[in-house]
Amino acid sequence: MSCFLSKRIERRRNPRKQAAVRVYLSWSGQQPCRCRVTNLSVTGAFVEVGPLRIPEDGIIKLVFVLPAESLIKTHHLSAIVVHRSQEGIGLMFR
Repeated sequence: MSCFLSKRIERRRNPRKQAAVRVYLSWSGQQPCRCRVTNLSVTGAFVEVGPLRIPEDGIIKLVFVLPAESLIKTHHLSAIVVHRSQEGIGLMFR
């Protein structure tokens, strides 16, 4: 087998970075749910969601909680679900 066939082709435009960041997800009619981002890029993230049933046809609101020196900062983003697996969901930022 060729070495080219044995490797998966990376289609992402931006590299992913491993992460362990807390994030709160919410969507229409849903209270925020605490989850964990396991990898992150400029254009999206993979989030472990456990048994949560996240809708695939709407906007997901994310609130990142990040420590910054002696403060805690929050960053708000919106995203859509682009794929789902047993481990979680892949989100693309909007």
